[in-house]
Amino acid sequence: KKEFFVHTKYKNLIEQDLWFQQLPHYFQQFILKNSRIITLKTGNRIFYKGEKFNGMYAVLAGRINLGYTDQDGHEMLMMVAEPLFWLGEIPLIDQKKHTLDAIAATQSQVLHINDQALQTFLTAYPECWYYIFLLMAQKIRPLLKGLEHHKYSSLKQRLAWHILMISQRYKDENHINDDRINFSQEKLALVLPTSRQTINGLLKELEQEKIISIEFKSIKINDLNKLKAISKI
Repeated sequence: KKEFFVHTKYKNLIEQDLWFQQLPHYFQQFILKNSRIITLKTGNRIFYKGEKFNGMYAVLAGRINLGYTDQDGHEMLMMVAEPLFWLGEIPLIDQKKHTLDAIAATQSQVLHINDQALQTFLTAYPECWYYIFLLMAQKIRPLLKGLEHHKYSSLKQRLAWHILMISQRYKDENHINDDRINFSQEKLALVLPTSRQTINGLLKELEQEKIISIEFKSIKINDLNKLKAISKI
């Protein structure tokens, strides 16, 4: 069987994903041999809120904004998906419509496995549903922790927590993938949500404490332990 382009350009990247590494070899091979690469320009959509499920996606390059627009027309940014963030496991499970917009924040490449291929595979290998549930659980844990932070912590604590989560790609992991996050103050203000001026003031406090350094559209983590200490509730 002819191999897809994903094998030659992105195979090594995909194999670094912790969830992918947990999959049985035959599930890994299914993903690699039944996927296509989609290139998105800034502003292009993967899917909109309310659209019918059409498969799972993994971000391979670039950044994808996940959020929605409220009834008053205000943009609500929930998170930014970066490599290797998977999308679509929840509507795969319940076969309901998408609950968020997924829109390219930059030129991006995503891997796409269509719904029909997934359903056929999972019917043949029902034991692999376990790994779909595992993927969902790995994402829900940090999101539930985020809800706890929003209820009980100060804005500075929530900001510190979000910086940590962005550096971890919003995954339930104990290590930091990168000590620099490419995330503007405007985007942080949308995620929290608050004003850009408030975010700027809090970031300057963290910078004065030598915990971070503010750079152009990015933040460098200088003292991970202090940042973790501030983020705890």
